[in-house]
Amino acid sequence: MPPLSPAQRRMWFLDRLAGGDASYNMVVAVRLRGPLDVAAFARALTGFAARHEALRTVFPETDGGPVAVVGAARPIPVELAAVEHAGLDAAVAERANAPFDLAGGPLLRASVLRLDPDEHVLILVMHHIIGDAWSIEHVMLPQLDELYRAHAAGTPPPARAAVPYLAPERDHHADLDFWREELAAAPVLELPIDRPRPALRSSRGAMVVHGVPARVWADLGRLARAERCTPFMALMAAYQVLLHRHTGQDDFCVGTPIAGRDDEASEQVFGLFINTLAVRADLTGDPGVGELLKRVRRRLLRGFGHAAVPFEQVVGELGVGRDPAVPPVFQTMMMLSLPGGPSFRLGELVGEPVLSGLSPAKFDLALDVVAAPDELRLLFTYSTDVLERGTVERMAGHLERLLVEMAARPTARIGELEMLPDAELAVLVRRPGEVPDEARTVHELFAERAAADPDAPALITAGQTLSYGELDARSEALAAGLAARGLLPGERVAVCLRAGPEAVVAILGVLKAGATYVPLDPGQPPARLAALVADCRAALAITGDEPADLGVPTATVAEVCRTSGVTSGVTSGVTSGADSVAGDGRAPAYVIYTSGSTGAPKGVVVGHDTLTRLTTAFVDLHGFAPGQRVLMTPPLSFDASAGDLYPALASGAAVVLHHDPFALTGHDLLRLCREQGITMVDVPVALWRQWVDDLADEQQVDTGPLTTVMAGGESVPMDRLRTWARLTGGRTAFYNHYGPTEATVCATAYRTVDGSELGERAAHLPIGVPLPHVAAYVLDRRGRLAPIGVPGELYLGGPCLARGYLGQAELTGERFRPDPFAAGGLMYATGDLVRWRDDGLLEFLGRVDRQLKINGVRIEPGEVEAACLACPGVREAVVAARRDRLVAYLTGSTVTRAELRSFLAERLPSAMIPQDVVHLAALPMTPHGKIDYAALPEPAADAVPYESPATPTERAVAASWEETLGVRVGRRDNFFDLGGHSLLSPKTVNRITARTGAKLELADFFAAADLAELASRIDGAHTPREQDLHADARIPPGLTVPAGRVTGNRRILLTGATGFLGAYLLAELLSDPEVTVHCLVRGEEPHKRLLANLARYGLEGDGSRIVAVPGDLALPGLGLSGDLSGRLDLIVHSGGLVDFARPYARLRDANVGGTLEVLRLACRGPRAIPVHYVSTLGVHLTPGERVVREGDPLPDPDLLHPGYDQSKWVADRLAASAREAGLPVAIHRPARIAGDTRTGALPAGDFLGRFFATCAELGAVPDGEQLDLAPVDHVAAAIAWLARTGATGDFHYYNPRTLGSGRIAASLNARGFPVRLVPGADWRAEVRRLLADGQALPIAAYPRFFAEYGGAKGPTFDCTRTEQLAGACPDARDLLDAHLDHLVATGVLARS
Repeated sequence: MPPLSPAQRRMWFLDRLAGGDASYNMVVAVRLRGPLDVAAFARALTGFAARHEALRTVFPETDGGPVAVVGAARPIPVELAAVEHAGLDAAVAERANAPFDLAGGPLLRASVLRLDPDEHVLILVMHHIIGDAWSIEHVMLPQLDELYRAHAAGTPPPARAAVPYLAPERDHHADLDFWREELAAAPVLELPIDRPRPALRSSRGAMVVHGVPARVWADLGRLARAERCTPFMALMAAYQVLLHRHTGQDDFCVGTPIAGRDDEASEQVFGLFINTLAVRADLTGDPGVGELLKRVRRRLLRGFGHAAVPFEQVVGELGVGRDPAVPPVFQTMMMLSLPGGPSFRLGELVGEPVLSGLSPAKFDLALDVVAAPDELRLLFTYSTDVLERGTVERMAGHLERLLVEMAARPTARIGELEMLPDAELAVLVRRPGEVPDEARTVHELFAERAAADPDAPALITAGQTLSYGELDARSEALAAGLAARGLLPGERVAVCLRAGPEAVVAILGVLKAGATYVPLDPGQPPARLAALVADCRAALAITGDEPADLGVPTATVAEVCRTSGVTSGVTSGVTSGADSVAGDGRAPAYVIYTSGSTGAPKGVVVGHDTLTRLTTAFVDLHGFAPGQRVLMTPPLSFDASAGDLYPALASGAAVVLHHDPFALTGHDLLRLCREQGITMVDVPVALWRQWVDDLADEQQVDTGPLTTVMAGGESVPMDRLRTWARLTGGRTAFYNHYGPTEATVCATAYRTVDGSELGERAAHLPIGVPLPHVAAYVLDRRGRLAPIGVPGELYLGGPCLARGYLGQAELTGERFRPDPFAAGGLMYATGDLVRWRDDGLLEFLGRVDRQLKINGVRIEPGEVEAACLACPGVREAVVAARRDRLVAYLTGSTVTRAELRSFLAERLPSAMIPQDVVHLAALPMTPHGKIDYAALPEPAADAVPYESPATPTERAVAASWEETLGVRVGRRDNFFDLGGHSLLSPKTVNRITARTGAKLELADFFAAADLAELASRIDGAHTPREQDLHADARIPPGLTVPAGRVTGNRRILLTGATGFLGAYLLAELLSDPEVTVHCLVRGEEPHKRLLANLARYGLEGDGSRIVAVPGDLALPGLGLSGDLSGRLDLIVHSGGLVDFARPYARLRDANVGGTLEVLRLACRGPRAIPVHYVSTLGVHLTPGERVVREGDPLPDPDLLHPGYDQSKWVADRLAASAREAGLPVAIHRPARIAGDTRTGALPAGDFLGRFFATCAELGAVPDGEQLDLAPVDHVAAAIAWLARTGATGDFHYYNPRTLGSGRIAASLNARGFPVRLVPGADWRAEVRRLLADGQALPIAAYPRFFAEYGGAKGPTFDCTRTEQLAGACPDARDLLDAHLDHLVATGVLARS
């Protein structure tokens, strides 16, 4: 058995890592118009396979790894199927996306779909491990044509010797030396993504096709010739510029395929010769277009000179590839297809390409460029796990613009090239409209309100209420007193008072005196206060009764008022505004000190005009008005207080002051709101979050008249917001405020109630849109506008900006820069990382200086923190980089490092999982209520002490790791932290399997956080957090069933409609002409796929009454972009992940989480929505003879077959628990669903088809079988009828009129499949033996079949109640013939 070539070894590994999906399928799909001789084509394909060994090769795994086994030449079956035009796309996609079994083969499939007598679509699907594009285009196509012509004419085909596939073995030392140097420390391409990256990369993908006019391609060709380049080099340069502009990176790699056939003999061999070249981008120094082309040409030509070394060896030599979520060396590819290549011909028939529907994503983004005669086509394949279609469509437009610009401006620098279309620029440059000069000041606005309604309450405390008239009089008295003391307009007065009536009197009085107030926190150390007073050069300090030595004259409010001859208690007799200095909009209103990056505080000078604009904007935005009462929690030394005080006092509202707001608990807040009539609360997010945690165990709370919460200071986590909305019954509007002091309190805002409009994927609230007087720009590090979705630094401009920093002209000039989008204007560099969302909202991502990089991979702290917060027991989470390790700082109940890493392993890529965990009683906070990252402690030096392996399995795993890595291994060690990488993983997995005898999936190997967890996975005992089925089956506390239920059944949500039973359920529900069915569908073109699925089984349905709802059962909130609950009368939940080979943990998100989200949806509205949940009788399949009836309790789940049945058991219990809580729920449990009673149609890969095919292959049927077959049309009709009639309870669909082994054997023999009856135990033993030897058998996908019908007998089912209501199943014996005929017609049963 020949060894695999390096390329085949890597292909084998990637296929295994992907779980054997269609990621590495290659497809030829063409339409042939004219008479096709299918028999001649079949013989031609068989003859071609006889010539080329690769097409007859399979790759079983041995103890030493995979080997290549070449089989004897045998006929290649060609499926012939008739399809309707409407179902063509689905039929092609189904065949293109069906996976291969590398161990069992065959690795080539052929289908002919007949549309009309003279119109066919021919599909050839093969696995990439046996061939490449050259093999198809230059070997297969011409030889198939040659063979077809001969067979169609009845003449012998030309004789050719069988051609072995032998990949050349060469010495590549010199080449490897080159690549080691060329690719040393190549950074990972960090493409901005729209969704959190999953823990393991999947192949789910889609394609965007973008046409570029042919003239652009011609212009690019002229540019290439002028620069002595090829068009491919020019395209590569343009693609590098596109990636550079979307990532900000100057250095990354792009992969591109090369033929790898460097000798004439290999040109006519069908096999995997293709190699991949890593082209390193160098965009440093902002080169010109011509210079970049030279750099690309030089890199490519040098790479071509060393292209003989297999890319797999380069990867191994570099020691990269340790993270399964990140492809090694390069994370994107580009290739070019030029016109004039070989076409598909069979005699006189010429193939027209047909889209195959195959779009698995091997990378986040890959580009195929097709130079067609009429246009240049850009084919972007992208991962739907991380990118949205709109993002890729914009990138395609950006690339087209860059191609135009490069050809038109060859001397320009790449940073000068225009990339963004006008429509996108209009979104990105958010300028305020005409903002008039603001002449009025806030104290003048206050005075107007005081004159209009002097008796209205202005300030409220626990023991005192100060009216507008009283506050106006006192502040006038203080202004007069300041003037009497010689204070001049423009001078500064320090106000060193806690928030209270005296402090408000002081600041209003200072403003009325024409001076500038400087609020200081009296709780600060005296030395710091004295330093701030000296820095601002205050003329006076207004303090309490026991002032500190501040180095300037001090006085209390009462003392200043006495200077004027009026006591501070005067409530009348002073004419409002009589002694006030006339307002000057350009004069400073206050100076606020903020912390500086150097540690020295800096004073921000805010003018009257910007403060008035902020006040006006807030009044309009939040509805400040007479009768409102606003609880102000920020201290006066924090500028957020200005966003409460002035909008309230300018609009006639009252400000409620608490002596110690940060000491308020959640229950204190509720009591205060009720007692003081508070309607609005402004609060730092950190304090609000604590209130939510205080109240989280309540069902609903009484907030009194509270209608509005305004929060700011840091990101608002969505989970807390949802809890708050639940607690308050959705009665309070929530405003997320964002704004640095330098932009006058607040620059952007977002209003919501519960965030549901953002979809369940959102982890934090966006910061919204700019206020009317604010300009907002997102710029990259070179000062260019960042495209939509691309992170950049937020710059703020317009008439919102502060005057600058007091006495720090250099710092002011550094942070307040010329605004390139407004002549003569300035913009402020916030230092905050944000991006524009598709919907025009700004999303806050963190601080620019908080960007973390661990082992060369950039980490977004917010994404990791959101995942940590989802871990049970974690209340708060912050991550930071310490000693090149990622550290999680947590509050809440203690979660061990192993528990956290195990939890995150299912949610994050390995590079984003913290290596260390530090538990804190509370996160350190700054005086302004923000997290103090600098105060986070260092983790203990020995955060992960060595622990010896403790169990036999742990010792076996440790020995296997040590054999591979050559280092000592402890139970808390991680394979990749010890130097392992992906290419060592299969070998290590094989060693573990050899030592333990347990089958270990490669995905589980990558997902395990450390050796101890991997050993527990092998033992079938995951950590309690993942394996406690009973805990997972409990309804969470937040799910409350509303009173009353929705009536009617006209608007139905159906999940699983793209499946087999789902198609029949959809057709049954649509049979009522008054019904509209909303179908939850994952992936692209959902409506088209639903119609194609109906057509696949010959079903009909009115497409106008089908509403495709994009979503995913495995995502929080079903991945919905909005709330459906108000548009539904009924839910039929039939969807889920059906896979009997996966462990429970891999099925939980879709099967358990999806069911829980469906129940949440049913409870979200004011009335409960009835739910019909489709479970399985597999939840009862534990050993032991007994009769199971509807309503019987479920057995112990630990006795069920691990995986699928357990996931359905948990979901079943959740549905039953919701029913016990009052939700109308019916649970439907089918047994084995069989094909259509009329057509025998079964889905591809169904158990029955695999069972019958295995019997035919073995020539034996297990004796003693009694197969229960419940026809899909019968089950669907019963469920639909029970759903429409409002039934609740449990319903079982088991067919007691079973099909015996003798009848099966007789029917197979009658159809030309010779079989005999053998004892069931012998048949199963033979199946197990063959599978263990590496032979592929169709039945291998159903391991439960062996456990279910092993030595112990299971239950029988009494379905009397269901049959009385919905009718009995037809006799299974009457169904067999239709099933077998269908399987023969579709090629599942093929005669040798």
